[in-house]
Order: sequence, then structure tokens, then C-alpha cells
Amino acid sequence: MPPSGSMNFLIVDSETAARKGLERAISSLLPSFQAVSTDSVTSAREAILMGGIDAVFLDPDSPCGKGLEFIGELRSLDMPVVVVSSREDFAVAAFDFEAFDYLLKPISPERLMRAIAKVRRHAKKPAESLVVFSDQHHCWPVPLIDVIMAEGEGSYVMIHARGRKPILVCRTLKEVEILLGDQDYVRVNRRQVIRLQAILSIKRGKGSGFSAEVEGCGMVTFSRRQAQGFKQRFGV
Repeated sequence: MPPSGSMNFLIVDSETAARKGLERAISSLLPSFQAVSTDSVTSAREAILMGGIDAVFLDPDSPCGKGLEFIGELRSLDMPVVVVSSREDFAVAAFDFEAFDYLLKPISPERLMRAIAKVRRHAKKPAESLVVFSDQHHCWPVPLIDVIMAEGEGSYVMIHARGRKPILVCRTLKEVEILLGDQDYVRVNRRQVIRLQAILSIKRGKGSGFSAEVEGCGMVTFSRRQAQGFKQRFGV
């Protein structure tokens, strides 16, 4: 059983290189997540019946020709499905069958992270909301509600959370932003993402700018672009 906050994915693709490539991509981005793969709808059904699968990444262009129908079958079980294909013409049918997302091959890491974030938001219950930060050697499961701020610098991000020392992870700020989601977090500038509920006060500056006092992290300054978006979102 994977640690709390992680997920088990099943990859269904008739192309061996594509299956293994997606397995490696998921393992590299989220080491605590597990990905297994199969080359057919039939063996995928067997794996799902055994239990423990949280979401399916499916290339519907399978030799048996039943890939699109399989999406509907999975969704009837409330199983999240992300379609992965080199063809654009499956998109309309895939969404008709209520696929969660549609990824065109080759898949960028950022696009893959965004799809996984959608699946996680569907799967997790509020009381169990954990986010797992990791590098090549360690994993840190942190309750989402405790993550106050993420500060990025190049390929590294410093995570500030309640009740623990800052965590340095080898990720871009964009990847972490996608992992946190946009419901409770907001980008304030090029380097910082903060939790909305951690804002203690807002101080207006010159012109249209302003700063926010963040719990345990002091003052942060909104960029002009992010300040405008924040004002439109919250009417401040």
C-alpha cells in the first residue's frame, strides 16, 4: 500500500515504449506514486478488478478497437481516466465518455502534472488532503492545509509549512503550483505562491500594487500582473 497522499496508476497502451516512458515520467515527477502498465483492455480489466488502482491513463487506439468504450466502462465505476494519444481526433469522443483529461503525445512534464492534479482533486477527501514533496532521496507528506508558502528559485522550491523546518525540493515553482492546486493557493509574483487562508492582512502600496502579510513568513509583494488578477478574483 502506498503512503498516504500517493496514488496507484494503471497505464494502458499497446506500445511498449510509450507505456514504459510514461511510467518513468510519473516516477521521476512523483517518486511516491506508483505506475504499472498493460498492453490491452482485457488485462486492464483484470488489474482493476484486483483493486488498488486509483486512475487509468489510456491510449484508446488499441488493437481491439474498444478503447473509447472502455472509458465509459471505467467512468461507470467512478474511475478517473486520462486519455493519452498521438491523435487529436479522439478528443471529442473521449470527453463525451467523461474522460478527465486528454494528453497529446509527446507529453510535457508540466502537462502531465496538471492532469495528475485533476485526478488527485477528484480522489482525495478533505480530511485526507496530503501533498507529497520529494527529491531523489526523500519524501515529505505534508497536510495540504499546513503548506503556507512555496518559494521558487530556478529548479528548486522551498516549502514553508506549519510545525516543521522549510523543505527544499528539486522542482520548478510551476510544478509545485500545479500540485497545490488553485482553489486555496495564489501566485503572488514570479517566485512565490501562498495559501489564501494564511494571509493575515493586505497593505496597499503606490498605484495598483499591494503587499500581504503571510502567517509565519512576513510580507510578500504582489507583482503588478498578479495584483490585478487577485483584485479581479476577490474584488479588493
